[in-house]
Amino acid sequence: MQQKRSRSRTQSCFNPHKQELLGLVDEAQQIELRWHLALMLPRLTLSGQERARAAASLQRYLEDRSSRGWRTSPGRMRSCESRRSE
Repeated sequence: MQQKRSRSRTQSCFNPHKQELLGLVDEAQQIELRWHLALMLPRLTLSGQERARAAASLQRYLEDRSSRGWRTSPGRMRSCESRRSE
């Protein structure tokens, strides 16, 4: 029950700014800003059209060569996990 309450509070904080956030998602060039926006999107209540718009923007992020440093390869994950267990 507590988890649902905190999620609805978070949604209510972002939803009034939904159009601005969707605009930023479309226009963002900085990798760090894109990262933070991508984390905010699931917390928004989106219509089907808004969801498609957000998904298209996220797909462009993945295809952008400058964002490749933010993606993690399976090898890198295994390396991090093995260091953590030492």
